[in-house]
Amino acid sequence: LQTLLSHLATEFINIPLENSNDAINRLLALIGEKLEVDRVYIFSYNFEANTMSNTFEWCNKGISREIDNLQDVPNEFAPEWVATHLKGEIVAIPDVSALPEEDMVRQILEPQSIKTLITIPMILEGECLGFVGFDSVTDIKEWNTNEMTFLHVLADLLCNVTDRKRKEEALRNREAYLKAIFNNVPYQMWLKDTQGKFLAINQPFANAFDIAQEDEVIGKTVYDIWPDNQAAHFDDQDKEVMETLKQKTVEEIVNQNNSKRWFEIFRAPILDQNSVLLGTTGIARDITNRKKA
Repeated sequence: LQTLLSHLATEFINIPLENSNDAINRLLALIGEKLEVDRVYIFSYNFEANTMSNTFEWCNKGISREIDNLQDVPNEFAPEWVATHLKGEIVAIPDVSALPEEDMVRQILEPQSIKTLITIPMILEGECLGFVGFDSVTDIKEWNTNEMTFLHVLADLLCNVTDRKRKEEALRNREAYLKAIFNNVPYQMWLKDTQGKFLAINQPFANAFDIAQEDEVIGKTVYDIWPDNQAAHFDDQDKEVMETLKQKTVEEIVNQNNSKRWFEIFRAPILDQNSVLLGTTGIARDITNRKKA
């Protein structure tokens, strides 16, 4: 078990998050075969909806899959089970048939032909994310101390992977929100690194330069899209912002698309949480009509 655990821990530390689902499925299969159980699975709790859902499942040969039947199961079907997990404690049922016939848990488990069950809560920073469970269908199983210790470590490992996935998904969602804001601002906007290379542009910027795909300008500089004298002027303004670490706003005439237009251009440094300079951002607003009024 120690060798297997070391192997699994190493794989999960290095696995890219986009491949984590496959890795979890492999892990469940390895554990099921090694511990000689019939079904291994993961449930996630949704305490806002007060439900639990089966998210991953491995079944031994000849054992029916239950994952499709175990979605959005009301927590009220097994309140003691949920309460035990919330305290960070395991739920162990050595013999399902020994439970009272009217017991709701027995009524859930018997149709799945489960004889012995054990579930380990997945606790992260005091929050119960769900649990990993192990079913014995063909025979009643007795768990020894080493196996129980292994299951706890396994639950912690899965919990860490789940936490990484949640944080990655939250980051992607945040990036999507910011991208939506970025593209819906009606002015030209851009982000550049400290070398003056474009990191991102919004849709109005792309429209102004007839750029079909953002990738066409990413990694390029103002010298790639403006005449040299105009590019040098903009480059000097970016450098000033990076040197002073202060915002800069100017109103000036810009020759864009063979037309002289007045623009209000705002530039600012981009700093990380440690005040290290990452680059610059800018917004250009066409104020020609205001100037002519």
